[in-house]
Amino acid sequence: MIKTLNYSALSETQIQGIIDNGAVLKFYADWCVPCKTLSKKLESLSDIDQNVLEISIDKHPDIASQYKVMGIPTLVKVKSAEELSRVSGSPSESVLKNFFQS
Repeated sequence: MIKTLNYSALSETQIQGIIDNGAVLKFYADWCVPCKTLSKKLESLSDIDQNVLEISIDKHPDIASQYKVMGIPTLVKVKSAEELSRVSGSPSESVLKNFFQS
């Protein structure tokens, strides 16, 4: 099951611990329709065990810039602050499964 965590609700220590253990960073905006579509697709992936850290580009543009996010939605898989893979836009469910399982 995908566990969604809100970046703004966590302390820096909690965020660092999540990233060190491996997580997916989901860059989004509240006004972004494709972001909402992606959220629904992520909810349907009940067989995936992964933390997803949601980061609003409007509230945290510095983090989006740090990860070189050029469009939203963007998912960035990280472990120990190292980027492992990325997908942007509203990918199909099969692309999402491959992204999470890689």
